[in-house]
Amino acid sequence: MSQRELNLPDSVFEWRRRRNILPLENFDFPRAHIRTDFDRNIITILTKPRMAGSSFQMSPEEIRDAIREGDLTKMQKSYLAEVFEQCDGLDIRLFRHLCGVSLYELARAMIACQVTHPFVAEWMNCRSPNYEPPKNEDRLYRLHGNLGR
Repeated sequence: MSQRELNLPDSVFEWRRRRNILPLENFDFPRAHIRTDFDRNIITILTKPRMAGSSFQMSPEEIRDAIREGDLTKMQKSYLAEVFEQCDGLDIRLFRHLCGVSLYELARAMIACQVTHPFVAEWMNCRSPNYEPPKNEDRLYRLHGNLGR
């Protein structure tokens, strides 16, 4: 049996720490301003179960319009932050491709909502053309960086 040296970070779970989304300037390139298709049913499936106990509810159209406008109220920020914090890399990819907003608008909304979920933030940061993950976070990049653009 051959022995391999594993280059693990100091803590095995370090790659799961909270992180910030890059500044908005990193998402200001032509392809990031193209809006995607809108699918009301998918957005409902992604948001309603996560926010079932909330007294403030937003319809899929209200979510799309709020993200497009970028002028979020305190309640909208709280609602969207809760939705984004409960997503994983696959859910956020589905949300991005069927929400009817551009990558730039989605990044602007996530930055306003102060999203720090490690998978969501890393997925969003990987969309920036010049982003390079830190050396000790290759594992997270491999897990969630290849989820498609």
